[in-house]
Amino acid sequence: MTRFVAVAVYALVAADPPTYPNARFLVEPADPGLKAGAFHLLDVRGTAVHEKGHVPGSAPVEVAAWSKALSAGKADAAFWKRELAAAGVTPECPVVVVGDDARDTCRVWWMLKLAGVSDAMRPLVHRSVAIGESVNLARELANLAPRDKTPRILAERIAGAARSAGLSVEVWDRDRLKAERCGGLIGVAAGSDEPPFLVRLRWNGEVGHSPDLAIVGKGVTIDSGGLSLKPSASMEDMKCDMTGAAVAFAAMMAVARLGSPAAVTAFLPLTENMPGPKAMKLGDVLTHRNGKTVEILNTDAEGRLILADALALAAEEAPLRLVDLATLTGACMVALGTKVAGLFANDDHLAAEIQAASVAAGERTWRLPLDDDYLEGLKSQVADLKNIGGKWGGAITAAKFLQEFVDGRPWAHLDIAGPSWADSDSPTQDAGGTGCFVRTLVRLVESVANEAGRRR
Repeated sequence: MTRFVAVAVYALVAADPPTYPNARFLVEPADPGLKAGAFHLLDVRGTAVHEKGHVPGSAPVEVAAWSKALSAGKADAAFWKRELAAAGVTPECPVVVVGDDARDTCRVWWMLKLAGVSDAMRPLVHRSVAIGESVNLARELANLAPRDKTPRILAERIAGAARSAGLSVEVWDRDRLKAERCGGLIGVAAGSDEPPFLVRLRWNGEVGHSPDLAIVGKGVTIDSGGLSLKPSASMEDMKCDMTGAAVAFAAMMAVARLGSPAAVTAFLPLTENMPGPKAMKLGDVLTHRNGKTVEILNTDAEGRLILADALALAAEEAPLRLVDLATLTGACMVALGTKVAGLFANDDHLAAEIQAASVAAGERTWRLPLDDDYLEGLKSQVADLKNIGGKWGGAITAAKFLQEFVDGRPWAHLDIAGPSWADSDSPTQDAGGTGCFVRTLVRLVESVANEAGRRR
């Protein structure tokens, strides 16, 4: 049988209290040669779940007793070998169940040892735990209510966790943003009583040169649309409009935990988009970090405005690759649905790297065009650009807008509006934030690190 580890991160029944009581999702197989859909998923809250490509010969098994046995201290070697064998788990084809805190992780190591799994599996499980907990972190942040993740609260939480993980952290407040000429972020935040912030994270890797990879994540903690107000139905899940920032932050946490040799930075612009008395108005002109001016014709096209400043800042550090993630356009969802992210890139090699990483991680992208003639719809008579294009191709014109702020660096944009949120439960995850593309980013960093190692 193929040797692999498929890891599901769950709240064990015995947890007190469970950190993520509704967490259900997958981390990709550790063996790159195995298709991402091949796994045997054990739900510690009830019954094993099967998906396509499940382990041959395995059968569903009731596993609620596992946690009870753990908490009661009655799980000896014979118990585990019997139970794991019934689930099709052998040293040759293991399936690992990982909990949400240190106690659960210790239990997992005990379980592995008793099941006869080799110590050689330890690095693979460590990697899967780091990635799984990071995906859970991104999901948790997306699911928080807007009042529980204002830009200030979110910036403080990110900064504290990042410093504890060994990341370098800078937090820019409104005054610093004004001094640094971040007019897009300042403009979007003007309609809210909550001030904007920009968080810069850095992992130096093995050498302190220009970043191998810079990541930018959109962080609109609640998007009302501003003066171009959304209808209520369209605003219901807009607490997740900061998923790009959450994913970038969570990926950086995994990079730090795994000690990647690659140098990686992240820029997270955080703001609300509200229709307050000082909100930006249609016809206003904003000046961005790189000096480009933008005419505002729709205040609900705000994500690109804050990304523009962050991309310009990231580009100034001359990264070898620049990637942004954003819940940016409904147009991308119309084109690709809710399961696939739109991929735009000005560099074929970077696009191929991201596609390979997403396939290995079991996440889905589709490359869309970035033709220059789409820029025509963004031309303004009073500024360098308008913040919206014409009626058609909205995902493409949004990407073309962002391209104006990357200073020609190899850059890719992931429009994750569709896969960032699940409206209903599925066999592998509950409704709500999905934490999509944390796994892809970690895979990308690993690929970047390998390439950087070959150059050195």
